[in-house]
Amino acid sequence: MTLKFHLGLFTFCLSLVSISLNLIILAPVFHLSFISKKSSIYLIAFFNIISDLVQLFITCFYLSTSIMADRYLISDEKLGEINVLFGWIFMNAWFLECIVQIVMATNRILADQAVLSYAFVRIKGVYPYSNWMVLAYDGLCTSISTLCYILVFRSIQKDKQKLTSTAQKRLIKQDIKYLVQFVFISIFYVFTWVFFEILNLIVKDVRIEFWIVVPICVTCNSSTNSLIYLTANREIQKFIRKCCGQKNEMNGSSINQVAAIVILNKTM
Repeated sequence: MTLKFHLGLFTFCLSLVSISLNLIILAPVFHLSFISKKSSIYLIAFFNIISDLVQLFITCFYLSTSIMADRYLISDEKLGEINVLFGWIFMNAWFLECIVQIVMATNRILADQAVLSYAFVRIKGVYPYSNWMVLAYDGLCTSISTLCYILVFRSIQKDKQKLTSTAQKRLIKQDIKYLVQFVFISIFYVFTWVFFEILNLIVKDVRIEFWIVVPICVTCNSSTNSLIYLTANREIQKFIRKCCGQKNEMNGSSINQVAAIVILNKTM
């Protein structure tokens, strides 16, 4: 057995022990944070544990086993869909653990039914870090996504000039459609956070009911993926029609079988 195998085995055992330890404390921490509500510290700990478990499961059951097998499991290639998916999940869990520390320490936003909206809490003598945190985070996300979309569009345009076959041009058109869909999703996101940040600055002395527009915008933003994919993505539409068609065929088949049994019983 090679050194690589033993190193993979070591990380497998180490991460497996760590998974066990985290699972042991998960239930008590959940109880103390959500049921007993002893302290917000347990709430931070709970989300950290969830994040840690996601990372550990990937490390233990995918990365370590791939190291021991000396190949990419499931996907069989470096850029396989499963391998990329696990990397994406790991990165999300990592950022969740990083961001939750900041959010729990500086959060001053809550769902306030008195103003029919989400609102920042003003505490006398306490600097409102939440305002700047949300503004900086949303601004950074918007800037990065805008830059990436511009670079992707330029790359597609360059590739489009080099292509000659009909099939390749069709793929480029498909990539452009995907890009447009993501751009629309981002536009909804930008509109929502900008609206939330500047609305109270430009609108003064309005009825409380007016602020219902903020949760409406949040709801619309959370619905953009489903709406755009359902209305503009033919692959999603085709998949749904196919599923509905299979369901109808199964129902029709069941009805025919029942009818056949009834007819058979009558003849007998």
